[in-house]
Amino acid sequence: MAKKALKILSIEDSRADFLLIERHLRQQGLQAECSRVDSLDGLSQILIGCTWDLVLSDYNVPGLEFLSSFSYIQSQCPELPIILVSGSIGEEHAVELLKLGVVDFILKDNLTRLVPAIERSQRELLDKQARKAAEESMRESEYRFRSIFNNSPIAIGIGRRNDGTLVEVNDAWLELFGFSREEVIGKTTEGLNQYVNAEDRKELIKNINEYGHIVNRVLQLRRKNGDLMFVQYSAEIIKLGEELFLQAMLTDITERRNLEAQLRQAQKMEDIGTLAGGIAHDFNNILTGIVGYSTLLQMDAQLDEKGREYVDNLMGLSERAAHLTRGLLAFSRKQVMSPRRINLNDIISTIIKLISRLIGENITIETHLSPSPLLIMADCGQIEQVLMNLATNARDAMPSGGRLTIATDTVCLEPDNPLLGTSNQPGLHARILVSDTGCGMDEATMGRIFEPFFTTKGPDKGTGLGLSILYGIIKQHQGYIQVSSNPGSGTTFTISFPLVEQTKEVVNENYSTPQPGVETIMIAEDEPSIRLVLRHILQQSGYRILEASDGEEAVRVLSENVSDISLVLLDMIMPRMNGKEALHAMRQIAPDIKTLFMSGYPSDVITQKDLMPEGVSYLQKPVSPMELLTSIRSILDS
Repeated sequence: MAKKALKILSIEDSRADFLLIERHLRQQGLQAECSRVDSLDGLSQILIGCTWDLVLSDYNVPGLEFLSSFSYIQSQCPELPIILVSGSIGEEHAVELLKLGVVDFILKDNLTRLVPAIERSQRELLDKQARKAAEESMRESEYRFRSIFNNSPIAIGIGRRNDGTLVEVNDAWLELFGFSREEVIGKTTEGLNQYVNAEDRKELIKNINEYGHIVNRVLQLRRKNGDLMFVQYSAEIIKLGEELFLQAMLTDITERRNLEAQLRQAQKMEDIGTLAGGIAHDFNNILTGIVGYSTLLQMDAQLDEKGREYVDNLMGLSERAAHLTRGLLAFSRKQVMSPRRINLNDIISTIIKLISRLIGENITIETHLSPSPLLIMADCGQIEQVLMNLATNARDAMPSGGRLTIATDTVCLEPDNPLLGTSNQPGLHARILVSDTGCGMDEATMGRIFEPFFTTKGPDKGTGLGLSILYGIIKQHQGYIQVSSNPGSGTTFTISFPLVEQTKEVVNENYSTPQPGVETIMIAEDEPSIRLVLRHILQQSGYRILEASDGEEAVRVLSENVSDISLVLLDMIMPRMNGKEALHAMRQIAPDIKTLFMSGYPSDVITQKDLMPEGVSYLQKPVSPMELLTSIRSILDS
């Protein structure tokens, strides 16, 4: 590819000299397109657009004084090189012109240096243009970096590698720590007292020295006001000029860690609840047998007074055990509720007098209730139980007196809020805050307070079920509960329930006085001891009994005695075929067969598990003989 010819402008009054210079350039092999101008008007016209590569100028051009033309060229085309080609003008004067910016001075009678001077001027021009482009690129890059640095939502700080002195921080860094720029530039993070644990700083320095960078390290740091926070910390060594610096990026993850901890706690409580519910279910089966046999003994006319005393004690202990299982079921959200639409503020206003008598005169009660009604779907008695339980705990935390505050308001929970578990509803919630000024508790205690049987009270001063029952009640109402506390700073429980507009009612069953019967009843129950006590209870009331130990056997017994069986008493969960499956098969044989289900789980849980057919009566274990006989008689007579 041919080399592009240089466009050379010659300021020369002598045409002969111009031709001489042009011929010399051609003889030296320089490809050039030369044009001559000898007036200021001509110069101003020909410079329009600055399309020239070089100016060769005589010093003495009539009507075009050199310094004036030189200044004019620089004003119009600042980067255009100018070489003076003239007669002798004196060495001192030539030096002054070179200082002004003339590239070189060539004598007309010795053009030997002209082409090398032109080539050098073009190299210098290219170098100058490249340098200018690099400087412009650097300025643009620095502007972009400064813009990204200052506008980044991530806190960024830059400190000297050798001593850690901060030389630059962005606005997010200042906002994170609460300092002004003047307070931190020239200081170190150690001098600003940011590290909660001094060993963390030593570990960071060690890792930087070994690896040159740190990625996503979790640290606990201190703000200017003393508040502690958790940050995700990344850092790397950078070079600015000839000096090494450490650039650190920090993200505040305090809230995220708190939410993650709450989520882990909720998942742990869910697992414990599942375990507690299973234990309560099995225990209820055992209690059904104990209560049944105890009742049969009470009905025995031959039982002496001492024996009757023993049985009465046994019944009392059974009731206490049943109360314990109800507590476990409450914790695992498996107790029976009677929800209706209630105004939370009304509940608090009603129970506050009872609470004031409960906690004593040395504790002041304050209420700050929402001015608007807070309508929730809830079991009124259970909500009262929650409030009484929290008030009792607050009283125990303030033996020397203090203040108990109950406040209500509304809060909106977004669908992605970690507080919302699978049973919780997003949207508007009614919120209760119950605060005391008591002794408070540490993080370890807060992490366990909702666990069944965990208590900080002394022996014989509590079962450890109070807060676990409260937890279960709240979860069963599709709400959530949080606790915040510090030793010596009191405790606040925050509870929420979904707000509602329409009412839903649950109707409880009422039992009538049982009457003896003569009908045939089939008992389908996989637990032999339960089957035995049920048989005795029903036989003593006049019923004829058939038995089955699982669902498949129940279907077979029914098919063999279809004309005799008046009612089937079905356990809900049995091997080989559960109660629902067995009933479906039996209805193929006897579509109108009457049925009564029993289970250690309450009906709402059975319904959630899709184990309960519609329109079927149900009894929750442990069931007393009176309840059993009344329900059976009611179904048979319906």
